[in-house]
Amino acid sequence: MGKALNLTKSNISAYEREHNEAPDDTKIAIAKYFNVSVDYLLGLTDQPNAYEPPRNCIFLSKDFPPAAKAILQCLARMMTAAYHTNPKAAMAEIERVAQAFTAISQVENKKESPEPPCKDAND
Repeated sequence: MGKALNLTKSNISAYEREHNEAPDDTKIAIAKYFNVSVDYLLGLTDQPNAYEPPRNCIFLSKDFPPAAKAILQCLARMMTAAYHTNPKAAMAEIERVAQAFTAISQVENKKESPEPPCKDAND
């Protein structure tokens, strides 16, 4: 472990015996080395697994532009259609994405809000 993390035996020994506290970047490197969370290393949790965000979510900031959000929604539908091997539906979504990019480009030039470039069937 010492070689992998570029730590000397005396550094590791000092950390283990609590004579020195490892810097945060070293704690992070050790956690990654053992594939555990830093909280687990520090004894703050009994769960060794690091937090993993949901894999089917995209987290957007509160101030994310609505038109850009609409583009991402189009892309998600396009990927879903392609995933289910429906080429016709996938091509329709690709066309909607192209229209969305055109709409965003026009908005940036005019600085006004467009209609959502990709309407959902639930709208």
